[in-house]
Amino acid sequence: MVVSACGTTNHLDQYDLKGAPMYFTANIDHPSQGSDDSSSDDDSTTIWAKLFFALLSLPFRHWPIPFGDDASLPVYFSNGLSAELEDRLWIKPVEMPDDSRFLVDTHIALCDFNPTDSGSNVRVKETLKITHTASGNVVFDEDRTLEVPLRYCGSVQDTVSTSGPAITKDRYHKLTEDEQLSALQCAVYDAGADLADSLNAMVGRAKAKSAVK
Repeated sequence: MVVSACGTTNHLDQYDLKGAPMYFTANIDHPSQGSDDSSSDDDSTTIWAKLFFALLSLPFRHWPIPFGDDASLPVYFSNGLSAELEDRLWIKPVEMPDDSRFLVDTHIALCDFNPTDSGSNVRVKETLKITHTASGNVVFDEDRTLEVPLRYCGSVQDTVSTSGPAITKDRYHKLTEDEQLSALQCAVYDAGADLADSLNAMVGRAKAKSAVK
């Protein structure tokens, strides 16, 4: 499910992605160590104001996830994206950038929890950038926030489970570390597939628009 999207470049009407060889890369942000700024919080008014704001925003808070910055997550996200694009646009993933017609880079800026009434969603903030290999022209560049259900996927394995029961944030924290990581890998894979569905729809709209010209 798409929560928000903000695009800076969209030239999908000028390039044909269908059947194209594509080279995929992916990475993820790692949280920096926060500095101790307690000396700046001596003023009691400031402390109470921060406490009031924290309590006010609590119902809307997103929750951090153990393994939320694991190096495997962008790989699974990219795998979900490429697998779905193979089905939708018949693209051909390649192992070397020189063999590609397009370079597809995904960057995950955030992966966290968004609890729901029946379970918990995993929220993924990502940037997708598609570049024409030969010319270096940016074909598509967009920031997007996706939410997918958190589900139980067993232990970490080479293949992603395509089905599994939804689980809550509390249930997630009771899983073994291996099961926690596997659940996140499944979630970001699902998010990548959702992104591919959206991209496929945008390609269709772009082609329809160019046909009218």
